[in-house]
Amino acid sequence: MDALLRTVDARVSVIDTQLALRDALDVLDRNGTNSPEGYKVFTKLFDTCRSGGPELVTALLADTDVMSSMLQNIVPRLQGIEDSEALQDCLSFLGLLVAETPAKADDDEEKRRTVDRLQDRCAERILDLSKGGSEIVALITKQDSDMYLLYAELRLIQSLHKRFPRVITSAVLEAPEVVASLVDLLKSCPAAFVRNECLSLVHNMVSAAADQAGGRPTVDAAEEMQIFPMLAFQGKVLLLASF
Repeated sequence: MDALLRTVDARVSVIDTQLALRDALDVLDRNGTNSPEGYKVFTKLFDTCRSGGPELVTALLADTDVMSSMLQNIVPRLQGIEDSEALQDCLSFLGLLVAETPAKADDDEEKRRTVDRLQDRCAERILDLSKGGSEIVALITKQDSDMYLLYAELRLIQSLHKRFPRVITSAVLEAPEVVASLVDLLKSCPAAFVRNECLSLVHNMVSAAADQAGGRPTVDAAEEMQIFPMLAFQGKVLLLASF
């Protein structure tokens, strides 16, 4: 266990990290996600991926069998994780797996497409395991004081929405309590970075709905989705109307 939980920095080899991922899966199988051992695994997974960067994340995604088992072990149990710091690390880890990475001038196009396919597959698996994303978006309703946890939740939802906009938008709109939580965050969240992330999510949902509706004005799409009031009191009406 000590070997598994040792500090891993950006110099760690891909092979070592893949082996550590398999060890982490064994720990979760034995102890469950809602345990001190499971919490340490989440922290280590997040720290490893954050330190290793996109290349390491891609290598982990390419180990499809282990990654699928890892997601199967984690995603359906997210709502049962009681420790807020562990949940934050877990959501941040999932977010790194599906987040878009900035394109570089020397990027190989074929490699880029391969990475996108791996991330799409991972995002699709996360949505499948969370009942179409409904259990992911519902996490917003359960946290009202931990700003960094809320931020991690919103970032993951944003990344999933960019890959599967219809699925996430449906999950949000079919849950009145989630819509109410988004409204409340926009109106009264004391942390500007959380409000901005929330506003960005809502704005992207509105814009995506307009695109999918064949170019209808964004404002019309927002009214149809019944989330325009979220933006109205934020003074963003003119911004939306200008699109």
